[in-house]
Amino acid sequence: MSHADTLQRTVATLRFFDASAQGTEVDAAGYKDFWFHFLDMRRAGLDV
Repeated sequence: MSHADTLQRTVATLRFFDASAQGTEVDAAGYKDFWFHFLDMRRAGLDV
């Protein structure tokens, strides 16, 4: 993986988590700044 690809993927991941909801809702990506490591990226709307 090139440096540019790594950078692009990292920025996309950080933007996703920044824009993701936190709370007790079923579609929340985290709760109290704890990001769920088992997050289903397809359900979250990411094209992976």
